[in-house]
Amino acid sequence: MPNTRGRIPPSGAFSTDSAQLASVANLTELAAVLDADLCWVQSLLCYFHRQSTSTLAPDGITIVTAAAGGNWERIVETTGLDWLSQIGWTIDPATGNDENAGGAAAPLATFDELQRRLSVGVLATTALVTIAAGASVPHCWLDVDVGENAMLIEGQETVVATDAVATFADRNHATPESALLTAAAIADWTPYVGMRLRMTSGTALGAIAWVARANPHAAGVDVASISQFTGDDGLPYNPSPGDTFVIETLPSIGDVVVQARSGGTGLLTQRFRIKSCKLGQSVAFETLLAEVYRGVILDGCNVTAASSSLPVSVNGGATGTALWMNRCAVQDVDGGLLANVRSAGCLFRACGSALQLSGGVHPLVHGALLCDDAGLVIWGDQIGFSSLQCFNATSVTNAIQTRCSELVLADAVSGDGNGVGLEIGTGAGGTAPGCNVCYSSSYNLLGTVDIQITGYPETLAVADLPYNGNSQKGIATLVGGTVTVTARGSVTRGVLIARNTPAGAAMGLLTAPEASRTLTDFVINAEDIAGSGLVVTDVSTVDWYIPEEARGIRIYNARSAGAAA
Repeated sequence: MPNTRGRIPPSGAFSTDSAQLASVANLTELAAVLDADLCWVQSLLCYFHRQSTSTLAPDGITIVTAAAGGNWERIVETTGLDWLSQIGWTIDPATGNDENAGGAAAPLATFDELQRRLSVGVLATTALVTIAAGASVPHCWLDVDVGENAMLIEGQETVVATDAVATFADRNHATPESALLTAAAIADWTPYVGMRLRMTSGTALGAIAWVARANPHAAGVDVASISQFTGDDGLPYNPSPGDTFVIETLPSIGDVVVQARSGGTGLLTQRFRIKSCKLGQSVAFETLLAEVYRGVILDGCNVTAASSSLPVSVNGGATGTALWMNRCAVQDVDGGLLANVRSAGCLFRACGSALQLSGGVHPLVHGALLCDDAGLVIWGDQIGFSSLQCFNATSVTNAIQTRCSELVLADAVSGDGNGVGLEIGTGAGGTAPGCNVCYSSSYNLLGTVDIQITGYPETLAVADLPYNGNSQKGIATLVGGTVTVTARGSVTRGVLIARNTPAGAAMGLLTAPEASRTLTDFVINAEDIAGSGLVVTDVSTVDWYIPEEARGIRIYNARSAGAAA
């Protein structure tokens, strides 16, 4: 009998007292075994049982033709726990083999095999799964218990072009105009529309943006309209002339269905992340996580469909704060649903019909760029969208349609060329709610009709309403990886943080946990990416900013058409 120390023993009806046992190195040797009923396969760290009457079609990995007759059938439940301690995995359908060890030198071919190996217990370490450059993976179906750790899936990019910034103009809500970029060597941006930009030098190093269109407002094909350059912290970063960047494409994963479970109690906000991948039209997460805030992150991904005539679906599961889409693109689809999702720095382009953004609690869209018929219909009890721009939503009629039950916050929202800029609708129950619409003087979302109330289609004049802002900002220095900042408003308006001056032998992931925020202060932590706590050697200085409160016009209980004035 093979040495199975530290591994799950055979399960089911098999007994080590009566079964004839064997041990082989790999599946090739397994197929030739003649005198055993139960066999340990070292390459997969699991048992196979020979079913002499089996007529199942062999697949070469879970069902193997037996020389003695019938098939060898894999007993997945007996898979060794050793796999749960493996840190690095690689998926490559072109060069991989599901009998391989799964690392960079010997990749797997499918996520199905990864699921079989990780299905037997709780991850003993954070697992980093690399998708090979140029790969096309049919699907990612995972049910994984990450415990106190995390699963990180990351694609290897393929560089299409390298260049340097010639000019950069940040988005302008007054004009209105999106962020504009010209490059030293690119005379025509048309071939790069829809591709990803990543800064490779300068203060915006690592920031990501997407090419939305060439020749914006007839500025010339050498000018690109782009989404905001956004860092992995969700904050905007502006490049300078001379800074270098790459244009790149991403490896693809078809449909994604993930059940991410965790018994973790640490401060780590990301338990499951997919980064730098092109994702199929269906992306669904059932997040059963102890820490729901940003528990699942899509970072720098391109969500699209097999055809521009198909809708897209991104479902964050039952907890509205669990799924965070950071600097992603949703494009070349025909509408679709983003459920229980928060987003920052995303591009929504060429979406055919409007995208439905749904969430029972606080759906948030920050720093987004919508263009070329990519309108949003937003449902939720309380909705927030800020620093958002929408251009040329004509076929979808409305740039933004709100279907809120309580409150809509629209701060720093702009765009032009739309059918209707902002449509204020009814709540989820279909009746006119007490709907408050608050926006600051930076509202400039233009269309044939700027603002329309459903059932009462009169254009409202939008005037600048100056007021004294109440934003706050400052610099704090970490001591032992943490610092408490005295400031008002972090509970209701949130807080933005960015590293000012890095310092320390090791630095962590900056967070401002919601649980730490009070009426008078909040906490900034530098957290270990592995979830083991604070990085106490991080003594960096950190910029922090609490946005001003949106004020302005409020519209209560909009009357329907024909109602008495």
